[in-house]
Amino acid sequence: MPSPRVLGLTDDPAVTDVPLLLMGFVDGQVVDRMSIAQSWTPERRRAIGMSLPRTLAKIHAVDLGATGLTGLASRKPYAQRQLKRWSRQWEKSRTRELPALDDLTRRLVAAVPEQRELTLVHGDFPLRNVITSYDSGEVTAALDWELSTLGDPLADMGSPLTYWPEQGEEETGGECAASVLEGFPGRAELAQVYLTETGRDPAGLTFWHVLGLWKVAVIAEGVMRRAIDGPGHRSATGAPTVERVDALVDTACRLAGEAGI
Repeated sequence: MPSPRVLGLTDDPAVTDVPLLLMGFVDGQVVDRMSIAQSWTPERRRAIGMSLPRTLAKIHAVDLGATGLTGLASRKPYAQRQLKRWSRQWEKSRTRELPALDDLTRRLVAAVPEQRELTLVHGDFPLRNVITSYDSGEVTAALDWELSTLGDPLADMGSPLTYWPEQGEEETGGECAASVLEGFPGRAELAQVYLTETGRDPAGLTFWHVLGLWKVAVIAEGVMRRAIDGPGHRSATGAPTVERVDALVDTACRLAGEAGI
């Protein structure tokens, strides 16, 4: 599996004040700024984009029994777990009334697809959470496994689609909407690469894409709330804007409507 090797984990107070995880070094490039993606050729952008769904296919093929991951998380249906968790978060973090999001929540609850598989799920798979090879553009390691769990593999494919705005959707991508640049494949092609690699049924994939946009909107609203409550919580790149949250919800509603959700 494309992940840095774990060298050690400790919460020993004699060593560290907080839990400490030491990983092996993986050489490569992380796309955490628009300027990095802009410096690449269209050919390199395409190579990186096409590698993302193939990497997810490898993660979802991990043998849970052989790796000792069968007890990683609850085996309750993943969609219901996500909807319950982030609905609670919305109620805690909302800064205003947003009827469109509330309506979308109800529509998602009513449209949950049947879960047919249980695999390792990364849980947060935007472009910035992988290391890519300087030479080939292939993903050499996936990072930020804090949200990893057991769940529906199609949910994980919904994650890169969520973070993959196309032309006209730049507002949903925040400060790094790299996927709108020439060379990066579109969402339909990303999905097709994954489905071809895994042989999975595409039914339900749009649900997970919409749920991903809904979840990012809830998270962005929470970051806005923390910035309002305490300016010291504002990150170096600033807080998300109302316009971005609204754009995420609008896009999610449009895709949901097109899919009959």
